[in-house]
Amino acid sequence: MISPNFLARVFRVALGHQESVAPAPASLPSQEATQHYTSEPRYYTRALLESPGVHPLSCEVNGDRHNRERFPILPADHTSLYSSIIDVQNSVSDTQAQSSFFTKLPPEIRQLIYRQLFGGRRIHLDLDYISQQAQWHWWHRVCDCPNTCPDKQFICPENAAAETMMLRLGSKAWETDRAETKVDGIEWLRCCKQGYEESLAVLYSTNTFVLNHGIDQIFRVSRAMPQDHLALVTSLAVEIDLYRISRSFPSMSTELAGYYREFFRILEEMMSGLRSLSISIAGLPRSPALIEWSLDDESMWIGPWENLARSRRWAKLQIAVPAGWHDDFKAVIDRRGQLSDNGRFSLRKREEPFRRGW
Repeated sequence: MISPNFLARVFRVALGHQESVAPAPASLPSQEATQHYTSEPRYYTRALLESPGVHPLSCEVNGDRHNRERFPILPADHTSLYSSIIDVQNSVSDTQAQSSFFTKLPPEIRQLIYRQLFGGRRIHLDLDYISQQAQWHWWHRVCDCPNTCPDKQFICPENAAAETMMLRLGSKAWETDRAETKVDGIEWLRCCKQGYEESLAVLYSTNTFVLNHGIDQIFRVSRAMPQDHLALVTSLAVEIDLYRISRSFPSMSTELAGYYREFFRILEEMMSGLRSLSISIAGLPRSPALIEWSLDDESMWIGPWENLARSRRWAKLQIAVPAGWHDDFKAVIDRRGQLSDNGRFSLRKREEPFRRGW
């Protein structure tokens, strides 16, 4: 058995600070809402339905990367390089066929190497407009959560009040001299067709991607990433902070209901490869002394969870809600017969040790 440390020494690629992981509704906002949006601090607006990327009409197919008001997306008929390669028989060229890497190392060993280079990690991922660069830009960072990486100095933003800093993606305060804060080895995807075909699935299927800012991330990723790449993702942790769009509970406004349905549709239909999913719902109004759920309220909030749970066999499907609402949600779940002990999904209390800056 080859040691992972040996593979790391032999095949490590020194890329420095790689800037991207190559992945990659409501009614249309009114003019008044758009003006309000553009006057807000940049990080603050990502908790609004007017955030570019949420509504289709806030997007532009093959749009200008320098236009902060329109999110650039792929056309519906986009064919990725990955699809074009796997659809062609005998795509390996003569040069690739003669490579010692592909001819002498069996597929199992090559998969170990790919995983050592850029798999098996927990990766924070974002796509935002970077003012310093005046363009839309992918950003990623390997998670240094102290619960799983206690030997590292960086504090994971899931456990610290650091959203504002993280959303300023050009900030140097997030950089350290530790190479593992970025995913090394991504340049391998550009080496040749066979290398790309074999390793792309490792990048997406063996990492856990973390989306935990505002409400727009899952929408942006689903519109900007090729659909066949999106379907390769198997593990995801996603948070939506409804602080600025949820005024009452458990009732939903028309706009929030549209957003909520689309959020779960993306997870259920577009991310068909998911087998491990953690959803965290933050920012609900404080719980009153007595809550009365209507059947419509139950269906709107819990129905999408049930549909998602029935859509496939899950290794993990976990949904976290604010601690003050946990018992109310659990009572509704029990009443609807979707107990977590039956393997549908597990309900967790979301602890919020700090107030967010949305």
